[in-house]
Amino acid sequence: MNSNNFIDYISKINARMNILTTSNNKSDLPVCNYATEYIVNNRKLLTRFILLNNKEKLTEFVHKTVDYATKRIIETIIDLNQYIYINTFLRKKIAFVYEDYVTKIIKLLYFKVFNIDNLSQIITEHYVKLSNILASINEVKLIKRSKNIPCFEYSAKFQIELLNIDLNNIKEPILDLGCGSKAYLVKYLSTLGLDVYGVDRLIESKSNTIQADWFNYKLKSNYYGAIISHLSFTNHFKRNHYKKDGNHIAYARKYKDLLNSLKPGGEFYYTPDLPFIEQFLSPDLFTVTKKAINHPKMSIQAVKITKGSWRH
Repeated sequence: MNSNNFIDYISKINARMNILTTSNNKSDLPVCNYATEYIVNNRKLLTRFILLNNKEKLTEFVHKTVDYATKRIIETIIDLNQYIYINTFLRKKIAFVYEDYVTKIIKLLYFKVFNIDNLSQIITEHYVKLSNILASINEVKLIKRSKNIPCFEYSAKFQIELLNIDLNNIKEPILDLGCGSKAYLVKYLSTLGLDVYGVDRLIESKSNTIQADWFNYKLKSNYYGAIISHLSFTNHFKRNHYKKDGNHIAYARKYKDLLNSLKPGGEFYYTPDLPFIEQFLSPDLFTVTKKAINHPKMSIQAVKITKGSWRH
């Protein structure tokens, strides 16, 4: 039994309907109708699967379904607003809601007490709980159909040109922080034979990439020859710096860690610039080079931070 197709289908509905609003009325949550219809139409298949498998197999099925459902709803949220940060605690809360939901559906079918009213109540309660959790996220309040804040992915050559990266002299290994799910830059640099890795919270490409939150990704001191972050880490840092309740301290600490992870002579390329923190960098330790970008798509500063060639 593969529940992924159903989850993918519901996720698409979530993206264009109102899963990110709170409501106690089933009529205000149209996605409930689709979930109810699916389970009713596939009731015999689901029941047969449940009755033919032992407890261990069903537990494995629940865990896989919950993991995938949690992953998909987080992807849906980030697609709507790239600035939403889902920490470990919030991820666990979402997973718990899905586990409770799937378990109740299985029990409903296993004990043969199935009826539309019971099913409808379980589904509605699930979506209300999920909506309430998502509504607790500050950035979710900004999500409207006309004001989505998606995360665009740019071609490798566009990023290289914008950041003024000299590929003939770039140092290795290279880290693309916030490489995007498709990791265009990582793929391109790999074809050139460069030692490059990409980190992002959403990853489709499995080649030379690591799926991780940049706060949780462990950096090695004096390791990278180059770090690249186009409209990703510093973009979020800048937003949090100017937000009243932004997580600017965590970003400042990570920025320091990134600089520390550069090997002597290593370079950190990024957009947009961060004048509020760059002004405090010691000129004896770091060289800050900026270039104004006047491009049809954007008007920003491209930055290169070069770490001094000293030895600790």
